[in-house]
Amino acid sequence: MPNPVRIYVLHHPESELGAALADRIYDWFRLPSLEGIPVYIRSVAAGPDGRPLDPAGDPKSNSALEYLIPLVDAQMVRDPVWHDYLVALAEGCASRGSTASCTAGWVMFPVGLDSSAFNLPRAITRRNFIRHNIAAPTAALPPAEQENLNAEETLKHLTEALARDLNGRLFPEQAAARFRIFISYSRADSTDVAKSLRDYIQGETQCQVFLDENDIAYGQAFDESLEANVSDHSRAMIVINGDNYADRPWCRWEIGRFTAPRVVPLDVGSPARGGSSRKIHLFHPLLVVDGIRGPAMTRVLPELAQAPVVRWEAGRAKLCFSVLMREVLLGLKDVLVARQVLAGDDLRDAVVVNRLPGPIAIEGLLRARTQAKGARPATTVTIHYPGNGLPLIELRLLQRTFEGVRFCAFRDVMRDGVGSVRGRAVMGAKMHRGLERLQTDHRASFPLQGKVFAISTAHSRRELAALGYLPQHQDEALIHLLRPLFRMGADILFGGLPPTAVPRSGTEPSWSATRNITATLVQLLANERREDGDETGDKKSPAVRGPLIFNVPPWPASRTITPRDEAGWINSCRILYVTPEDAGLPPWPGDIPHNTEEPPPGYRRYVSRVLSEMRRRYEGEYRCRLPAEGERVIRPSAFIFIGGKLEDFSGVLPGIMEEFLHASRTQRPIYLIGGLRGAAGAIARALCAAEGAPRPPEFTIEHYLAQKSPRALTDYPALLAEIEAAGDPHPGALLEELWEVIEKHRGSGLARLFRNGLTDAQNRDLLETANTYDAVRLVWEGISNASGLLNATASPASAVKAGKPTSRRPPRGGKKR
Repeated sequence: MPNPVRIYVLHHPESELGAALADRIYDWFRLPSLEGIPVYIRSVAAGPDGRPLDPAGDPKSNSALEYLIPLVDAQMVRDPVWHDYLVALAEGCASRGSTASCTAGWVMFPVGLDSSAFNLPRAITRRNFIRHNIAAPTAALPPAEQENLNAEETLKHLTEALARDLNGRLFPEQAAARFRIFISYSRADSTDVAKSLRDYIQGETQCQVFLDENDIAYGQAFDESLEANVSDHSRAMIVINGDNYADRPWCRWEIGRFTAPRVVPLDVGSPARGGSSRKIHLFHPLLVVDGIRGPAMTRVLPELAQAPVVRWEAGRAKLCFSVLMREVLLGLKDVLVARQVLAGDDLRDAVVVNRLPGPIAIEGLLRARTQAKGARPATTVTIHYPGNGLPLIELRLLQRTFEGVRFCAFRDVMRDGVGSVRGRAVMGAKMHRGLERLQTDHRASFPLQGKVFAISTAHSRRELAALGYLPQHQDEALIHLLRPLFRMGADILFGGLPPTAVPRSGTEPSWSATRNITATLVQLLANERREDGDETGDKKSPAVRGPLIFNVPPWPASRTITPRDEAGWINSCRILYVTPEDAGLPPWPGDIPHNTEEPPPGYRRYVSRVLSEMRRRYEGEYRCRLPAEGERVIRPSAFIFIGGKLEDFSGVLPGIMEEFLHASRTQRPIYLIGGLRGAAGAIARALCAAEGAPRPPEFTIEHYLAQKSPRALTDYPALLAEIEAAGDPHPGALLEELWEVIEKHRGSGLARLFRNGLTDAQNRDLLETANTYDAVRLVWEGISNASGLLNATASPASAVKAGKPTSRRPPRGGKKR
């Protein structure tokens, strides 16, 4: 389902600063939960004219509000192609209805990275630029820290600009007014923090502040002024939670008054239809600044619910303001999401909110609904809330607290109860029934208990950029895909770095230094994990362990894992080691080289042999000892391939090519997502080519021998020389076998090769689509249809048995307990 608000970051492909800032913008607006605003890029050429794609790929589309953020530097200014491209976008901003009250079209906010930005055509420079390097360089700061300050300043201005723009579009009557922020504090905690925030916001932003110390005129009624500013004028609140705040009645009154929702038409800009059936309860954003200083005990305020919290330190006023304005922007965005997702729905027996409030506010919503004049009684009330859905344990907690209330996320795949969104199937019937039962019955079995999905993924940043994607978008697709699989009890076999490791810096962009997809998946699994009986107190319920990630980190990175690391991951992630000895090699002599720019002789071969052994076991099995279960055989039930490197890789072949060959030998289900290109895309293109089509260069050794890698460890000619000198099998034989598999199954043999529950036509769609939501939907449907993947929905006891190795079945005729 398309998003109603999107951000497009435009930067020249030769701009290193533009690429780094694009990553910062993605991180800031998308959020780790993926529930923020989608961010895409337009950088590399998409056609022979050298111009990138237009946003959304269709300049005539007017279905979403698309913010265009050109990051303008000298590289962009000196390029005539980019001049023409930006002028065309600027003209599109005017032609596509980007007026103050329109919630669709293009809106441009250019960012000047240096002074040359103002040499662009007037169609661009007539706009007020956000200056990226407005702060004067400080001699005492290293360049990296100075750039970090510049990036924070740019993100602050950009967040404020987008929030104010969207607020004015949703509520045109507020468009001309300055955005007002109410600061709530206790005088007993001093006014230092409140004044620091007021001074920063008043002096460094385009917003204004209400602070009772200065903004209530002498002789004016105290309560009347607070009432007007809390309920009518202010659009956001900062709560300074100090030592004495919770004990002050006026402070509690301010929070309670501000957090009361405003009921506004869901179809913004038009009268509400059908009385109250098309309305949304709008909660204004609230930020808590933790100003607790003394050792005295204070209290948690239940009214603050799920508000974000920032600990106060001197110099953090910018961060507080930026986080608050991001909350403003996301809350407004979710009004548009609700309007899109619930279009045409009868909402008379439902409550729609732009953020999920705490239990006190939920109780208030339900009470107000039942007391409303003319409200129709209903046995079940549905609360529609933003995001992708609560973790299973939180969802069940709310369902037990509020009996008869159904909580339904805007983008939950289960949202309409029949396995489709607007008539479009999102997964097969069997998978849908299993998920539905899990959400309503805490004793339901896990449909994928005991099944292991082997995940193979790697990023090809250059090829993703041609699609307008960042590597993060590939990770998004994987997270979206795995969430319901974890909820249904599936285990994951995943190669790559362990959860705490940091990728090599080398030639990789700086964004990778803080990202680790294994750690992200561990957190995702923790949100969906449960043990039967734990959450209900039902000790008679049989213990069913939750899903696990079996991580196979490459040697020698696995040597950095400590016993304390493994102990910290034991409930979510187990490490499966593969060493040189496992690959038939003697232990590596000497120390592991830290500088791989000049690896010692034979080191490349050791690394590639261990990687090949790791991949070969995908065809066979791993073994792992689990607490209370004994030794378990880890054998993939299905394989999922996405992305993959075709250059700068370590090993005898691109990793996904080698793993795909092993998977094809098993005759188990394979899901090959090819539209995101990379090694998976090369295999997909070869399978979709006509019979008799020439052999692509990616399937020849000569292609890799001709590559010039910037990293010595991935110098393929040097690796091949070491392999030949040692008498190891030549990787050309693997490529020949892989090509035979492709030639045998291309065209009409896809379903026979993949055995994944999809038809030839559906598999071709999976191989070709660059739409990650469509690809994920196809994988879900295949899992639902594939023979032997989904267990029959049965009692919890049968699910326990399904999770144990077949060799450990209980003897027949045993006593019942």
